[in-house]
Amino acid sequence: MPEDNNDELIRNIGQDGDSVPEETPVDNGEAFGDNWDWDAQVPETSVDNIEFNDLLPEDTTPAEDDEAETEAQTETEDEDETGAEENAGEPEERVCIVCGNKLGDSPSELYCDDCRKKYLRTNYGVGHIILAFVMVLIAAIGYFVCTATFEIASQVKASAAYAADKQYNSAIDEYEKVKTTVSTVNSGVNAVFKGINSDFSSKEWFTEGSRMSLIMIEAYCDTLTLSSDSCYNYIDLVDKVFDGSGLDINNYPKIKKCYDFCNDINSITEGVTDTLNDYISGDGSEDYKIPYDEVIDYLESVKTENDYQKSMIYYYESVIAYYAEKDSKTILNIYQKAYDLSGDFGYAYAPSYIGLSWEIKEYDKALELSKASIERNVNDITSYYYAIKSYIVKNDFDSADSLCEEMKKNNPDSIDYYSMKAEILRRQSKFEEAINICKKGIEKGSDAELQRQQAIAYMLLNDNEKALEAAKESYNITLQNAASDTSVSLEALNTAALITYLCNDKTTYDEIYTLFKDQSVEFFDSVKDCISGKITFEQIFMEGTGDVE
Repeated sequence: MPEDNNDELIRNIGQDGDSVPEETPVDNGEAFGDNWDWDAQVPETSVDNIEFNDLLPEDTTPAEDDEAETEAQTETEDEDETGAEENAGEPEERVCIVCGNKLGDSPSELYCDDCRKKYLRTNYGVGHIILAFVMVLIAAIGYFVCTATFEIASQVKASAAYAADKQYNSAIDEYEKVKTTVSTVNSGVNAVFKGINSDFSSKEWFTEGSRMSLIMIEAYCDTLTLSSDSCYNYIDLVDKVFDGSGLDINNYPKIKKCYDFCNDINSITEGVTDTLNDYISGDGSEDYKIPYDEVIDYLESVKTENDYQKSMIYYYESVIAYYAEKDSKTILNIYQKAYDLSGDFGYAYAPSYIGLSWEIKEYDKALELSKASIERNVNDITSYYYAIKSYIVKNDFDSADSLCEEMKKNNPDSIDYYSMKAEILRRQSKFEEAINICKKGIEKGSDAELQRQQAIAYMLLNDNEKALEAAKESYNITLQNAASDTSVSLEALNTAALITYLCNDKTTYDEIYTLFKDQSVEFFDSVKDCISGKITFEQIFMEGTGDVE
C-alpha cells in the first residue's frame, strides 16, 4: 500500500466533507506510464477546517458520561494492579478454622496439625490399618451371614409349611437343606477367624433352632419304618436336640412315645438278627429248607411283656413263614398280630405289610393299607405305587388315573408319576400315549423303570428295534444302580431279559442270564413261561397285574 495512504483517503472526500464519490477503478498506475504525475491528480482541497467529529456518523458522537465511566474503569484497574503488585511478595497467612492458630506444616488446608490429630485422627499407623481391615472383614461376614440367614429362614418356613400339609418327606428334605446351610455358615465364619488366628477353636455360631428341630422330629416320627437305620436315626436326632437344651422330652408326648418305640424295636433287633440270618441262609445248599418250627420256638422264647417288642417278634415270625413258603393266609395272620400290637405305630409296619399283601395277591388288603398310609403322609410314593397297581388289577383305570394325578400334585418333583401314568395308558391300549409320557419323564431324569415301560409299549406296537434299545438302556441303568449300592429292580432285569430274548439279542440275554445264575436267582415264572412259549408277551403285560411276576 503506498505511503501516502492518508492523502488518498482525504482526496476521496467530497468538498462538503460529508460524502464519498463513486470510486473510479485504476490499474495501479501501470497504464499511465512512468511519467504520470500523481501529485497533479490530487485536488487542491483545504483540510484545515475538518474536525474529527465531521468524519463520524451523525448518531455516534461519544457522550460525556461514557468518557467518565471509561476513566473510572481505568482508575479501578490501575488500583487493582497496584494492590496486586504490593501483595505479590507477601504470602497469605493460613490459620486453623478450629483453634485459629497458624497451620504451620500441617498437610491440611483447614486444620492445624494438633486439631487434625485430635479431631480427624488421620495420624495413620499399623494399628489403624489393621483396624480398618477388621472392620471391612466384619462387614463382609455380616453380609454373608445376613444372606445365609435369609436363606435359612426361607427353608425353615417351607419346611414347616410342608409338615403342616402332611408332606413329611418334603418337610424333611427342606430341613436337611436348613442343616446344610447352617453348617456352611458356621464353617465359613470359623474359617475367617482361623485365618486371623490359627489357634481359634471352631464354634457353632448358628443352629436351625429348637422349634424347627421339634417340628422335624415329629415329621421323622410320621415317616418311621421298621428298618434299623430309621429307628437309630430317630433316636440320634432326639438325643441331639434334647441333650443339654433344657427341654424335657416328657413335655412332648408324641416324640417321647416314638422314642420309646424305637428303643424297644432296636433292643429286639440287636438280639435276634444274627440268629435269624443264620437260619435263613442255612448251609448254602440248594435243597436247604428253613426249620420253620425250630425258628418259631426260638422267637417265642425271646418274647417279652412289652407290646412293641412282641410286635417285632411277630413281624420276624411272618418273615420266617414267608421264607418257609407257608400259605398266604398263615403269613398275613401272623403279620396282623404284629400290626395290631404296634398300636399307634402300625404305620411303621405298613410298607412291609403292603408289599407282602401284594406279593401274595391280597390286593384288597394292599389297597386298604396303601390308602391309610397316603392319608397319613401324602408324600408316601410307595403307598401310591401299590394303590395304583391294585386299581389296575381291578381294571379300575379311572381310579388309578385319579390317584396318579394326586401323587403328582403332592410329589411334583417325582418322576414316578410318568412311569405309573405310562402303565395305566398301556393297560388301556394307548401305546403311543404311553411312549410319549415316558419321553417326558426321561427328559426330567431317565431311570430304569421309565425305559422299561417305554420298551414294553414299543414291543406291544411291534417296534422291536426301539423296544430293544429301550430295554438295553433300562438294563444298563440297573447295572449302574447296582454298582452304586442303589436298590436294583428285579422287574427291570426280568423285562430286559425277556425282550432281548424275543428280539434275538443273544449277547445281552446271555449276560443277564449269567448275572442271575451267579447270584443264585431265577427269572420270574412269567418270563420263563413266555420264553418257553407257554404264554405270550401280550398276556403278561395286558392281563392280570400287567407285569412280570
